[in-house]
Amino acid sequence: MKQKIAEEAARLLTEAGTVDYGWARRKATQRLGVSRERELPDMMMIETAFRNYQKLFRPQDISCVAVQHEAAAEMMSWLEPFSPHLAGPLARGISAPRAGEAAGVGE
Repeated sequence: MKQKIAEEAARLLTEAGTVDYGWARRKATQRLGVSRERELPDMMMIETAFRNYQKLFRPQDISCVAVQHEAAAEMMSWLEPFSPHLAGPLARGISAPRAGEAAGVGE
């Protein structure tokens, strides 16, 4: 059941264009009618399912990672005096091309 929830969460993340794993897990458990805490996948399981889903169904999203990473590197060079660090999904090679557009998804 954990795998099924993770796969549904990955589908939701891709469709919504977001990387809000908590929102996707809650939505997936609602859709699948799961309420037991022990059946919930952890965030790494969802991230792995998300990465696999993108490889299969949205390979063009994967190419966005390089573009976003390049933009982040450029911004970090401007902020060099402040010693910036890249964190979050992009640092792990995960991207949602429309994440900025989907800011209200979790509401």
